[in-house]
Amino acid sequence: MLKTARLGLLLPLVAASPVATVSLLVTGRLTLWAAFAAALCAYSSYLIDHLSEVDTCEDGLASDRSKLLAASRHRAAGFGAAAYLLALGIAGWQSGLSAMLMLLSFPLAVVIYCVPVIPRRTVGKWSAIRLKEIPGLKAVYTAAFWAWLISFALVFHHTGSWGEHAGFAGFMFLAIFVNTVFCDFKDLERDQVDGVPTLPLALGTGPTFRLLQGVSLATALWLVLSIALNWLPTPAAALHSTRVYATYLLQGGKSGQIDLGHIGEVWADFEFVLWLPSVLVAAALSAL
Repeated sequence: MLKTARLGLLLPLVAASPVATVSLLVTGRLTLWAAFAAALCAYSSYLIDHLSEVDTCEDGLASDRSKLLAASRHRAAGFGAAAYLLALGIAGWQSGLSAMLMLLSFPLAVVIYCVPVIPRRTVGKWSAIRLKEIPGLKAVYTAAFWAWLISFALVFHHTGSWGEHAGFAGFMFLAIFVNTVFCDFKDLERDQVDGVPTLPLALGTGPTFRLLQGVSLATALWLVLSIALNWLPTPAAALHSTRVYATYLLQGGKSGQIDLGHIGEVWADFEFVLWLPSVLVAAALSAL
């Protein structure tokens, strides 16, 4: 699993499983084209971010993913471009223009996030900073675009009421917020050197974990509320199992029983791969 993450193949699964789950819950059937397009888009978008980090940190601080890309950056860039164009083609072929336009926002968002675009005046001079350099913005920004990906699943199938968009995207936003901040613990030194003031750096370990526990509880409550208001179908309740998994990781990380470096690399992201299996297992059990 660790090797899969370092090759950039885990995040496409993180995108594919929730999108496939939403497709199943709203259409009653498992159609994989939307999930495939989402996986390709996630692969290409995160590749932009990782390629932007190549050669920007000392070897001791560079991520394993960046070290792997440094040796084949041009080939990796070609794979990323091909993956993204294929994602656009699938969206246009299987859904239409609206789905294609939604996918256009993802690589653009990554570029804006990584490149200095925000003007700032310091010591009488104008300069520019990256969005990632705004304190605390990283987790909110990341969560917003993963929530947008969930809305893409609904648009792809030409369905989705306001309530469905709010229910699914809200649940994803809160869950990804917790996941992103949790994963930031593995990059404290590198983020500090790179000038990315994440919440663990800004708040400290204890307050950050208390915040995450509160948001994790809010995530579970949002799912309950969404089902109670009929925004989401009752089978979506199976997603509570992923909150149990997230709670276990948070407790282990806070107590020091879990290695935040290794967990932040792999197992925190694995929570979202569990979306589809949890719903499928629940459906099988209910059919008995």
